[in-house]
Amino acid sequence: MNYLPANMAQSTKNVFKALHDLDLLDLVGNKNPYMAECQSAAWDEMVKALNDAKLFPKPVNKRAVQSRVNILVKAYRTDDLQNKVKSGTEEQYGQIKALVIRISSAIDDSNKARIDKTKAVAAKIIESDSASQAVMEEGEKGRSKRPLDSDTSELTDEEAEKQEFVHTTGGSNDDWEDEKEYRKA
Repeated sequence: MNYLPANMAQSTKNVFKALHDLDLLDLVGNKNPYMAECQSAAWDEMVKALNDAKLFPKPVNKRAVQSRVNILVKAYRTDDLQNKVKSGTEEQYGQIKALVIRISSAIDDSNKARIDKTKAVAAKIIESDSASQAVMEEGEKGRSKRPLDSDTSELTDEEAEKQEFVHTTGGSNDDWEDEKEYRKA
């Protein structure tokens, strides 16, 4: 078997250098997958473009690309970006920082848009539920004199039993009094 010393062994993973980061961040900045209708498709396009450019010894996948962008954005937000960017010049670092700032803003904007959309949907649901509840209450008023289930929590056990008896038998309050007498005996 032909073994290489550990320091000369071929690496099995791609290493992102400053030039790779610049290409990647430029693609992400231009495509802005965070605001895309189909984020997955946007990331797939970027991965294809990176692989077509043959920047790495072996093809990159979507997970690696997203992970690298997330690492750089997180490093920027924690003021650790310079430690995450390897083998770059000051000019390259400045370009990377500018691109990361732009991408970080895009992420924040997409999160805000997603929150606003969720709030709007929730408000519509609440409005719809309120309207449905009002319709149900109005329908219950017309059907019988029995209160809705939400109103029965304020009734005593005897009052609830009376309302149930009157509702199920179609009887009157006098019939209830007779029923009470019968149950006691």
